[in-house]
Amino acid sequence: SAVAYFFGQKLHEDLNVPVGLLLSCWGGTYIEPWTPPCGFEGIESLADIHSRVQKTLPNTSEYKEALGKYLFDLEQWKESSQAAIKQSNYILAPPVRCQKSS
Repeated sequence: SAVAYFFGQKLHEDLNVPVGLLLSCWGGTYIEPWTPPCGFEGIESLADIHSRVQKTLPNTSEYKEALGKYLFDLEQWKESSQAAIKQSNYILAPPVRCQKSS
């Protein structure tokens, strides 16, 4: 966009450093993929997003806890589905691995 170009040019002139700008032409994209995980840390109003992001990072305890809960729920679903098959009953939908904070 022209606005982004002139904004970047002005920043480059004022700061005397290279400037890179991203343009997302796809409306309605979430901010999380465009922001590093540390960008949500320590900001009280973004605590819910920070918590949700932590559940997606494999090296965090939040991720391991959420994955463990999902695997437990999946195992419970598997057992109930096997029982339903034996009784000729309908099988419920499997659990969804949700990334939202609880």
